[in-house]
Amino acid sequence: MNENNDLTANQFPVSIQTLANLIQLVEQNKVSNSTATQKILPLLLQDSTQSPLELAQKNNWLQNSDAGTLEQIIDQVLAAMPDKVKEYQKGKKGLMGLFVGEIMKQSKGSTDPKMVNQLLAQKLG
Repeated sequence: MNENNDLTANQFPVSIQTLANLIQLVEQNKVSNSTATQKILPLLLQDSTQSPLELAQKNNWLQNSDAGTLEQIIDQVLAAMPDKVKEYQKGKKGLMGLFVGEIMKQSKGSTDPKMVNQLLAQKLG
């Protein structure tokens, strides 16, 4: 609506229920906020007949929150960077971003970043 100042709330092309469904996907950590606002919402503005969940599934944007799968990826990333793990454990905490980035790359962005940070912090002790 900000881009089209002449629109009123009643003229917004996406229904309140569809917007609520999109918000619910974010709150349930099924999609990230950035995926919801930058990918799903623009598609809904083009075609409001689709559901946010269908769009996320069809485009492979659902976040994976399977801890077992995520732990395997974390273990692989940490095993590939033993020198960085040692540096981190000696106090170079800025490396956390490097690890998270590599894990997100390995998972093709399909993991919940909050979960990545929690499991990674546990693994690094």
